[in-house]
Amino acid sequence: MSYINPYQSSGQPPAYGQYSQYAGPPVDPAKINAPAIGLVAIGAVDLLQSVYALGRNLLGMNANRPAPPNVQNNPELLDFYESTRPYHFVTNVSLGFLAMLCAIVIILAGVMMLKRKMYPLYVTGSILAAIPCLSFLACCLVGEGVGIWALVILLSADVKRSFQ
Repeated sequence: MSYINPYQSSGQPPAYGQYSQYAGPPVDPAKINAPAIGLVAIGAVDLLQSVYALGRNLLGMNANRPAPPNVQNNPELLDFYESTRPYHFVTNVSLGFLAMLCAIVIILAGVMMLKRKMYPLYVTGSILAAIPCLSFLACCLVGEGVGIWALVILLSADVKRSFQ
């Protein structure tokens, strides 16, 4: 009696990376392009705002600003505000550079999404667009809306396949 192994392969396995998989139906380009263009627009506005804020700080336009009214009315807060004034420049410039870097990543994520490349960058850019402290438009709920919309679209299975 001979035994036939049903799990035996009929030849050599394919080389690494040459497996053919069913990719499914193609993704509608409008489904991916709309949030990608939204990310580019949000990144561009964030970049302009961060360059403006950074320029104001580097040119010293914020150096001699008076304390906010709620701080001026409280002597303890006013003392603390005046004691931290030397650090305002360094903090503002650091945050300006961080916001500019995040804006550049958001723009690159949108551009790479239009080209269907660099899936992890697009996820990162979508998340950065939705974080209020890193995106100026996220404070107005615009960045959060587009960032979450982009993530929902991006995490669908058919869109994931279009990046491979």
